[in-house]
Amino acid sequence: MRFLLRPDFPNVYITDEAGRDVYWVRSGVADQVGLWSLRDLGGRELVQVAQHGPRLAPSYGVYRAGGRVATVLQEPARGAGRWRSGVRTLVAGAPAKLRYTVRSDGSEPLDVEGDPAAIEYDLNRAGRPAATVGMRWLGCGLTVGTSVTVADGEDPELILALVAMIESAWGRL
Repeated sequence: MRFLLRPDFPNVYITDEAGRDVYWVRSGVADQVGLWSLRDLGGRELVQVAQHGPRLAPSYGVYRAGGRVATVLQEPARGAGRWRSGVRTLVAGAPAKLRYTVRSDGSEPLDVEGDPAAIEYDLNRAGRPAATVGMRWLGCGLTVGTSVTVADGEDPELILALVAMIESAWGRL
């Protein structure tokens, strides 16, 4: 399945392959408190991602119906590289490269490794692509959206909430 995340500050709207709005992400509070909420068009919350811990090396909890379904760990560089990355994050707003691991009960971990300057990156499970994320122009203006292709058998709502969190953390949404 293919989706498109379209920023419309302070929220993000998500359309399906036919161009119909199917979800929206309430992200207006993301910068202040680290909270993203994937909702259906009726406003019902489907998946919530909440930041825990410090901004330089946070972890995130993924919640459905009030229960934690996954944990997202940001894996920073080791030793001096970690501190250089932290300083770069404070000065430039986004580190040079990020790696996340999403752990949930009953399934293999989901690995995300990417560069905020990259045009495309993958979310992989057990060495296979679970989703591909890429930038896409939205018409002739300067508006850019985020294209997400979710592999068969993967949970699109979970992946869309994670992509919204990552793209927002990178300053692209």
